[in-house]
Amino acid sequence: MPDGPVIANNTPPSEDEFEQLLLAKGLLSEIKPPLTDLAPYRHRRLVETKGKPLSEVILEERR
Repeated sequence: MPDGPVIANNTPPSEDEFEQLLLAKGLLSEIKPPLTDLAPYRHRRLVETKGKPLSEVILEERR
């Protein structure tokens, strides 16, 4: 049994084909175009927080 979806010729789907499969199954409501303007992301800053790292909190809550 394959690990994921395959197309007719038994090869894994391309990213576009995979997105279309997810859309057809109702797992995606839309397929957004790829980002082309990265300007809004260039000058991001880290946000200082207190306490445990979020990843640690998530792991603790799952236990």
